[in-house]
Amino acid sequence: MTTTPADKSWWAARITPQPLPAETPAVAEILHQTPSGAAAFQARLEDGRTVWVKALGNPQGDQVLTTEWVCSQTGRALGFSVAESLIVHLPEPFHHHPLGDPRGHRMRSGPAYATLHLPHAVEINSLRHEKNPDTQSG
Repeated sequence: MTTTPADKSWWAARITPQPLPAETPAVAEILHQTPSGAAAFQARLEDGRTVWVKALGNPQGDQVLTTEWVCSQTGRALGFSVAESLIVHLPEPFHHHPLGDPRGHRMRSGPAYATLHLPHAVEINSLRHEKNPDTQSG
């Protein structure tokens, strides 16, 4: 059987995980888990910084880590105000730790996407929508 670039097996054989650089910050402790779509969690890194982490194995899929990284770096390149983002290492002791979502996803150790915690940010857990009378027709 011949495989093509559309086949998952074709891609899997060509995309190999690269080891993280030795200086990659590691998660030391999970502080708070959220019911967010990707089951993000607040963590303290070994260097003392507090970050929000999305791990491999999350309910939105592993590709969300790449999406977050690309969007954050694009925003920064365009000059937008973007929280500092970084790739962190989720060590083996956290492998299979429950993510707290209803479907029972569990995190996998390895690279994870993180953003620096903004201590004065206000977390809102509901969607808000205001109608703007200037943009409505009729």
